[in-house]
Amino acid sequence: MEANLNAIGIILVPIFAIAVSLIWGTKYDEIRFLKAVLIPLSIIIVIVIILTFLPSDLNLSFALQLFLPIICLFPILWFVEKKIVRYSASFILLVLALCLSIQYRHLALSDKYAFTEGRMLIAQNNLQRLSISMMLYAVAENDSNVYPEGWLAESQFIANLPKQRQESIKTHRIFTFDRPQTYPLWHSAFTHFYGIKPQYSEAWYPGGKLRDSIGKISLKERKEKQQTSQP
Repeated sequence: MEANLNAIGIILVPIFAIAVSLIWGTKYDEIRFLKAVLIPLSIIIVIVIILTFLPSDLNLSFALQLFLPIICLFPILWFVEKKIVRYSASFILLVLALCLSIQYRHLALSDKYAFTEGRMLIAQNNLQRLSISMMLYAVAENDSNVYPEGWLAESQFIANLPKQRQESIKTHRIFTFDRPQTYPLWHSAFTHFYGIKPQYSEAWYPGGKLRDSIGKISLKERKEKQQTSQP
């Protein structure tokens, strides 16, 4: 819901600017045009400089939420001649820029939405799968047994490993991929927010000798294990 409000705010910003320009707009003026170009540009430059030197925990985001309202100052400063309307509309846009940017940063740091389309999660999963493959290659050199298909964490070959290796597998849960999955929202294209849903996956062993099956190991969602792991 919060991300929807952020997206609606982004959409309303240009609509507001265009509506004010159409309702209170006057004829072309070169001086106003020059101001309409220089003022938003100057504000953006100042904001970029300030944000660059702010501590990371106070830093706003270089995002559409911050800069779009400032860019939308252009038609208002250009077309609107009445000062009270021009100043009021400009103030509203600047407040929206601040509010939307603060909300954007708040949502990005929360656990309700993903900031990217799961690229970091995919990279983490790939790194974990690589670790599994490297471990299995080391074991496969001295293991010629044939194992049935099933969950890798419950495979018989684990019982053949040294106790220290078994404890490490159990402690680090290297066969478990308990990371949230992301899905696009209706506004993801311009807000860059993605929904999060929990997903519990484990490595699935296709069966056969280790040396022949390492490249065929896949991930499968394990709903019953996910349910038992929830409080």
